[in-house]
Amino acid sequence: AERQRLAALIERAARGDPALVGRRVRLLLIEDNPHVRVLVADGLREAARREFSGRVAFEFEVAPDGVEGLDKLRQGSFDAVITDMYLPVMDGAQFIRELRQGSHRALPILAISAGGPAARAAALTAGAALFIAKPLRLTELVSSVQQLLKL
Repeated sequence: AERQRLAALIERAARGDPALVGRRVRLLLIEDNPHVRVLVADGLREAARREFSGRVAFEFEVAPDGVEGLDKLRQGSFDAVITDMYLPVMDGAQFIRELRQGSHRALPILAISAGGPAARAAALTAGAALFIAKPLRLTELVSSVQQLLKL
């Protein structure tokens, strides 16, 4: 009986049963402000512990602009992107357009900005799935990421 129970447990773990195995979510965060990067990453990590009882673990790669963000996408695999709209070198709207025209057409994108209605319109027109205005509220960030990734 003990062997059968252990075999069933191993089978559930191998299938990725969320009750046993946490989901690892890889996010690419494109933000030139290091304080905002820390706020987003720390906020989502804390929310993962609180909201998901540790069953979701957020991992981040960061880029300070859209060009470096595209490089990171070529080098790795991500579940979603969170991008600021006003960035040096390549702004968020151009970055989103590049993604939508390339091989990452379906990658979920959350755009963030303090740029008001113009930034929201630019983000959504370029192809972002969701937009959040700065200053960010953690509850809105968490619910947007949940919606984006269907967590």
